[in-house]
Amino acid sequence: MRSLLALVATFGALTVACSSGGGSTAATLPLRTVTDIGLPGDTSRFDYASLDTSRHRLYVSHLGASQVVVVDTNGPTVERTLDHVARVHGVLAVPALNRVYAAATGSDQAVTYDATTLTELNRAPTDRSPDGLAYDPVRGKPVGRLGPYGPVGVDMGSTL
Repeated sequence: MRSLLALVATFGALTVACSSGGGSTAATLPLRTVTDIGLPGDTSRFDYASLDTSRHRLYVSHLGASQVVVVDTNGPTVERTLDHVARVHGVLAVPALNRVYAAATGSDQAVTYDATTLTELNRAPTDRSPDGLAYDPVRGKPVGRLGPYGPVGVDMGSTL
């Protein structure tokens, strides 16, 4: 059974392991089961996740379904899905801007949503195969990586 728990535990383990700067921390991680949540759609690939603690939402990219799954972490329940995000890879919540961004690899676009209403605001063209996303506070916009081995820090659309 697909479960949000497995996704969150994996995400948390990777975050802690990558930021620890040292050896394996798997045996000492403070992770515990809170609940299992069934996610919508089939069991095809889920990719990135981004947590917005101010709005109590976890955004999960469901690459195989071309949608972003929005989880209300207070429930915890699936609040809704953001559809038609072709082969979505990266997803990024930026609470300071009241925005959520998604990298639509299938259409070479960065999609922007209002983080309060989850309304789609814009689709901006990117170079080929946008992938992971991060927020650049100096430029005040999301940046990303193109393709699995491409350059990092690429502007994900000048009109975002």
